[in-house]
Amino acid sequence: MAIPMLVGLAATKGTARVPSRERLPTRSGVELADIPGRNESTPAPIAWLPMRKAGLDPCLCGLESTEVDALEARILDASTLDEARLIATRDTQLAYRVLKRARVLAPSAASLRAAAARLDDYHGIVGRASSRAEIATSFHHLTSPRTAADCDYSTGEMIAIVLGFILGIIPGLILLVLLC
Repeated sequence: MAIPMLVGLAATKGTARVPSRERLPTRSGVELADIPGRNESTPAPIAWLPMRKAGLDPCLCGLESTEVDALEARILDASTLDEARLIATRDTQLAYRVLKRARVLAPSAASLRAAAARLDDYHGIVGRASSRAEIATSFHHLTSPRTAADCDYSTGEMIAIVLGFILGIIPGLILLVLLC
């Protein structure tokens, strides 16, 4: 009995193929099928090369700032300092839980320990903050990429990022940046 594949994907010899007829919007609004140089038999990683030449990023190594900006605005709009702390730490606590679970799967991954240490530092700063603006600034620093270069993630890091996105967009984005 054949197992149905994900819609739009077909596997051939272990390589994911992305059909060019698929209408998948990118962050810039350009449809993947409209990118020159893509065809039905192009392996997915190779299909990204024309996107890079067109100035599009197929990866999410740079932050999608709308979700993060909205959370920063919610921190600033909080009615009390305690409410701002709660808003600022809810998603980072989820990210921290993901890191703990990922460290069980990849105990030797130094980057997972470093990311957990950064989250610990962030929680300490938020706990000592005297204003909502200070909390929002520390959240902004936490979620700002430290490098403009592409990110190379280890298997343990990818597991952590995927688990983060399963829990929510913000925990996934936080881990994406912390582990870059």
